[in-house]
Amino acid sequence: MKIRKEIIVLVVAVVALSGYLVWQRQKPTAYRLPDLPQVDGSEITHIRIERPETLPVVLKKIDQTWRVGDELFKADMDKVNGMLETIETLALTALASETGQHARYHLDDGHRIRVQAWVGDGLRRDFAIGKTVPTYRHTFVTMAGDEKVYHAREDFRGRFDRDLDQLRDKRVLTFDREKIQTVSLAVGKAEPVIFSRVETPPAAEEKDRKEENAKPETARWQGAKGSPVDEETLENLVASLASLECERYFYDRTKADLEGGKPDYIIELTTDRKQPHRLLLFAPLEGEEEERPRPGVSSENDYPFVVSAFHSREFADQIAKLTTAKKTAN
Repeated sequence: MKIRKEIIVLVVAVVALSGYLVWQRQKPTAYRLPDLPQVDGSEITHIRIERPETLPVVLKKIDQTWRVGDELFKADMDKVNGMLETIETLALTALASETGQHARYHLDDGHRIRVQAWVGDGLRRDFAIGKTVPTYRHTFVTMAGDEKVYHAREDFRGRFDRDLDQLRDKRVLTFDREKIQTVSLAVGKAEPVIFSRVETPPAAEEKDRKEENAKPETARWQGAKGSPVDEETLENLVASLASLECERYFYDRTKADLEGGKPDYIIELTTDRKQPHRLLLFAPLEGEEEERPRPGVSSENDYPFVVSAFHSREFADQIAKLTTAKKTAN
């Protein structure tokens, strides 16, 4: 009899607990998420980013071009567009904490990233970014004037966790490689070695040659007096230069400072425009000889920069093959 009573009590307890859990699942949410105002990313004109222990970074849209920093450097549009997308589509999906335990979510002063976005003089977004949720599908955030911590859709902290140099446009040389007519390579004080693109024969001449069973001309480049060229190496060099990005910029020297020195390499590429595309590379920075980045200046950028160790080594090897000159000739 005693055993039957215990079984009955146990069954009642299980039923009660199950009912409570079902009720908990079905009861309405006890909180309401804030309604965020709509923001059109294309209308944003000003973004301010505050990161721990660094000066704020400000981006401004001037004449439809995004600029960054007090000096109004040209900004990397891919990175700007990523930020604009996040600002426009910011969506809160759940309440994570009501108690304001911000350090736990990296939303305290020592970890958070604060983002403010304006349309003209009107502040349209003001929020802080914490760490990413372990699933990497959400990010912890707080909204201005609200101590609660929320889940925001997607992992986007990395889009804003960038300094001034990381937000600058790193392109230092761009051109249409098919329009290049000549390539001039100078190593140190040596005379430049010049390569010319071989003109494609007119259609009539090509037709006549085929009719005469003549061997078609396949060379695209030639050296001085029509000498043969290592075309694969030259094409690879031109391709790398056609959309060259630097690793970083200098902030303690000017373009004129570098131009006053003696470059290790002078590369010039001509098209039908008056001025050639020009790249000067100088003695490597400190480090292992084969892994040292090089300072440089370009005809298409107003600021001195650093070419990565990879590109520095690649260009040195390619120029050495094409000119038979030593990489460090002076």
